[in-house]
Amino acid sequence: MSNLDSIIASDALVFLRYSILTYLSFKENHRFYEVLEKNRNNRKIITYGMRLLQYFVNKFKYIIDIVCELIQENKNDEAINILRKLTFNGQEFQIKCVDLK
Repeated sequence: MSNLDSIIASDALVFLRYSILTYLSFKENHRFYEVLEKNRNNRKIITYGMRLLQYFVNKFKYIIDIVCELIQENKNDEAINILRKLTFNGQEFQIKCVDLK
């Protein structure tokens, strides 16, 4: 943040979040830190899920890049073999070729 307006807005949002959490804590008869701990645990689960999703997206991108390189080098048979190793069985998606290089 480089200008004063954005710094003030950030501080206002932090104060607003604190106020809302304090109110919810009072309303639900929870201690404030219990509410914060619950929110922190929820964020941990979401963060882990996003990292796991990113891992699989990166693996899929890696396979696509290899297939594209093979096609550009006119190695179509090798590209087809890699694509055949990707199977879809009902609701289960499996990558049968772990190490492609």
